[in-house]
Amino acid sequence: MLYTYFAALVVAVYEYFLTLGDEISLVWSTQWSFTKVLFLVNRYLLFVDGPLLVQANFYHSDLISCITKYRVAMYIFTVGVTIPGVLLAVRTYAIWRSKRVVLYILIFLQIGFLVGGLVVAHEALQIHLVIAVLTIIQQRRAADDLPQVSPLVKTLYRDGLVFYLAMLAFSVANLCVMQTAPSALFRLLHLPLRVLHSVLCTRMLLNLRKSVMGKQETAFTALSMQVAAQNDQNMELPS
Repeated sequence: MLYTYFAALVVAVYEYFLTLGDEISLVWSTQWSFTKVLFLVNRYLLFVDGPLLVQANFYHSDLISCITKYRVAMYIFTVGVTIPGVLLAVRTYAIWRSKRVVLYILIFLQIGFLVGGLVVAHEALQIHLVIAVLTIIQQRRAADDLPQVSPLVKTLYRDGLVFYLAMLAFSVANLCVMQTAPSALFRLLHLPLRVLHSVLCTRMLLNLRKSVMGKQETAFTALSMQVAAQNDQNMELPS
């Protein structure tokens, strides 16, 4: 399990430096907004709770210290896996053109996830499954219009679907480990799952920002994604 955690941290560090140039050019120069704050918290909080989880699980001097570090790490972990869910719930709401019924479904899922407990595998699996289905349904409904829409809307569909299918597969794997593996391996995929949340969400938001910059200069906000999803459906790509 130690090697799995270290491997996850190595992936996180490698991905950070791989995308740092895009972050500097696409995010740092933009105006401060709620979405930008969420992006940065999602990006950098991983480097707080990740090492804490490793230390709490494998390097501790006494029981009280271990319990304290683990609780702190789990609280930060909860925030870390909730933020990508919020950001991508906004994205799902946007591609459904801000329909209230979709908003209620997403709010219900997020509340159920938080009330149900910390990274409950069953809850996480349900969330990823439902949102992946919502994305596929809306993508098929808009399939005839996709050749005519902007790159931003195409990115919303493509990256969002990739994110949720990847998280769905990893959530299934995590659930299988929790149900069948020995107790010592119960948390085997917790940190890798956390890293995957952060990395994929970061990639999606950076790709969205690239698409926005390709169209026009706008703020790094969820509103830009919603407006594009609502109004660009019938716009033709520039020749």
